[in-house]
Order: sequence, then structure tokens, then C-alpha cells
Amino acid sequence: CDLLGVQRASSSLLTAYRCTPLIVDLAAEFLPTDEESAIFRAANLLPLDGVETPVLFTAEDPKAEMDELAALLGERAMLGHASAVLVPNRAAERRIVKELSDRSVQVSTRDDLTFGDLRPIVMTYHSAKGLTVDAVFMPDLTEKAFARVSESAQRERMLFVGITRATRWAWLGTRRDGSLAEIDRLQKLGRRKSLRMLPDEHFASALSTTAPQPRVAVPAKTAAPARKAIPAKKAAPAKAGVPVKKAARPALNIADLL
Repeated sequence: CDLLGVQRASSSLLTAYRCTPLIVDLAAEFLPTDEESAIFRAANLLPLDGVETPVLFTAEDPKAEMDELAALLGERAMLGHASAVLVPNRAAERRIVKELSDRSVQVSTRDDLTFGDLRPIVMTYHSAKGLTVDAVFMPDLTEKAFARVSESAQRERMLFVGITRATRWAWLGTRRDGSLAEIDRLQKLGRRKSLRMLPDEHFASALSTTAPQPRVAVPAKTAAPARKAIPAKKAAPAKAGVPVKKAARPALNIADLL
């Protein structure tokens, strides 16, 4: 096992971590058996106020992912939280350091880490063994980034170790094209609200379909031209000596009264 020195889980190993319930739920997905997952979920709850939901962020491209990572690291620094950015190898570590530096985010590495340094630390999963921080960031969870790690079991151990470095919050980053196969199982956590899946496409699509449509102006009907008044015919003068007949009263139509 022992790409990261994580033995097949025993109760003594599994109870060595203390994380918030949602971090535990996330990490347990990458344990080899259901029994080990159940032991881990039951034994590793660290009650903390203001528990935060872990995030799986799916970016359109590498730039969008790095922009999101840089912004969130800045937010954590303002909160006074210790953060770690975990990557699969040293080449990825150098690349991430440069990407963050280009975005004005100052970070440290294992090589220049000093006691009390509050800068986010960028390191490999292997180097993170034994470390705990408030927040863990795991960007570039793609098949390309993990190409040198061919066995799924090894990938799962890396993800388990990475997630359990966090005591408060974990952020996982991937991309729409080439996402790491092992994180597909996290969909069920999203359904039960143990993991936030961002961006929330369902919400976005709902907004687009329910947005009010512009009303089409209906032209007002043109009023019918007024009819010209027809002058009443003058009654013919009565002939002398001939009585005038009274006009007959029209018959009453009951239907007009109903």
C-alpha cells in the first residue's frame, strides 16, 4: 500500500484522524471497503461550530480553476486559516506555485516553510503525511495530472490522505474535460448535501427557463367610425277631416328581459 504509507485500514489507523463530520463523509468514500468506511465515519467526528460543506468545483478550463483557487486562498487567509494546496508530484507543485504567484498569491513550500508561516503551503500528497491544516485544496483532479498513478487503489489512497489533512474544510477542483474517474462516486454526496457541486448548473438552467420573457406590444384596436345620424322622417300632415291612426305598440319580447 504503500504509496503514501497508508496500510489497509485498521481501527487504530482509522481513529487517528479528527475531522468535521462532512470531511469524514467525503474521505470515507475512498476507503477500500464498506466496513472500513463505516468504522471511519463512526470514530472520527470532531464537533466544531460553523461546519462548512466541502466543495467539488468543476471548471471550464485550467485558467478558471486557478482563478477560483487563488480567490479562495485569499479568503481563507483573511479568516486566519492555515491552508494547504496538494498536488500529485513536484512538477505540478512548481506549476501551481507559479500560477498563484502570477495571481499575486504568495505561497510557501516544504523547502521554505518556517514556523508560524501563515502563507498557504503547496506540497505533494506524499509530503503532506502527518500534516493537518484548517483547509485543504486539491486542484487539478484530472486524468492527465494523475497519469503516472495508474492504479485506482493508489489514487484513492492519495485522495483519502489529502482530504483527511483538513480539519475544517476541503475544496476539490477538476475540469469538465478529463475529470479523474475516481471522483465520479462523489455524485451521491452531492445528492445528500454532504458536498457542494459547483457551479450549480441545475440552478443556472432553472433561472434561464423561468426568466420573464419580454412582452410583445399588442396594437390597440382602432375604434369603429361613428355612424352618421339618420334624420327622422317627418310625419305626413293629416288630411283634413280624416282621423290620425295611432301607431301599434311593438310586441313585448320576454327574452330581452332575461
